[in-house]
Amino acid sequence: EQAMKCFEKSGDEDLRLRAQAYFVAEKTSNKSSEISSKRMYIKEGVYPYSGYSKNMKKSVLKTLKDEEKELRKEFLKAGETFEKIGLLKQAAQCYFSAEKFIKAFNAYDNIGYHKQAAEAAYMMKDYQRAAEYYDKGGDYMRAIDCLAEIRQYEKILDLVEKYKDMPREQRESFAKRYVPLALKGLLTNVDY
Repeated sequence: EQAMKCFEKSGDEDLRLRAQAYFVAEKTSNKSSEISSKRMYIKEGVYPYSGYSKNMKKSVLKTLKDEEKELRKEFLKAGETFEKIGLLKQAAQCYFSAEKFIKAFNAYDNIGYHKQAAEAAYMMKDYQRAAEYYDKGGDYMRAIDCLAEIRQYEKILDLVEKYKDMPREQRESFAKRYVPLALKGLLTNVDY
């Protein structure tokens, strides 16, 4: 906060925006951690929530949910500021926390962070794109999970073939699991 005031007085708008974005992101992240802790304390019955009635706990949880909604707005503001000054990694992180997964995906994709882009695609339930980006990032396990989600068994076998460094036991396990499913899919597409 002090840095923002200094840069404002000096007239350096870029540094002021940078300081502001970092300040908002850090403050919002800390508040988000506090909310997560409170949720856990309520769930586990930790003091002071151990003495709360069921209705009191529901009321606190609703308040926390409302606070989280406001935090997402703050993360979005920070993300937009980071993007404005060209800090795409920080922008993407804020967009992800704001649950603006399309914006997060685009920012991560622009800077070549394939695994993080895949996570954003996964959160959008775009399993095809998530698989593609996990593959680009070298995470064949997550790519296979995504392809299994959308029943793309032939593509799973292509990945198993592609990753030669995959342990033999794992390759065999995938083959046993997905070859029959891929064959079944092929047979349903064949005209008799």
